[in-house]
Amino acid sequence: MARVVPLRISFGVGLALMATATAASAQELAAAVSPGFRHTCALTVNGGVQCWGSNSYGELGDGTTTQSGLPVAVSGLSSGVAAADGFTCALTAAHGIKCWGSNSYLQLGSGSSDPQSNVPVSVLGFGPWRYRRSARRAERS
Repeated sequence: MARVVPLRISFGVGLALMATATAASAQELAAAVSPGFRHTCALTVNGGVQCWGSNSYGELGDGTTTQSGLPVAVSGLSSGVAAADGFTCALTAAHGIKCWGSNSYLQLGSGSSDPQSNVPVSVLGFGPWRYRRSARRAERS
């Protein structure tokens, strides 16, 4: 049975959004939360990442630049998350790092000079491919 849940979400000093959401009877359980400058992200105990708030640079990671007063799912992530000023990064289950949002100072680490990404992009130099490559070198020795 669904129920209406009132929410108050703060976006920094003096900024807040009041909303109502229709929630399922079972709510998500948060394992960690990381507030950014104008958005917030949470890691769920089920391994998902959800973000809400400002989305001017795609920092919610849902493929849009539409702000949301309710959590939206970020696909493909299952470990720690950190929100910052206009961008967000998270660990992946494969020991990689993905970031999304503003890239005005190349902070996404993807090697791209695109000004922003509204979906998670891999940070170069991290992830299982490094382990596989190292293992192959060790086998040849």
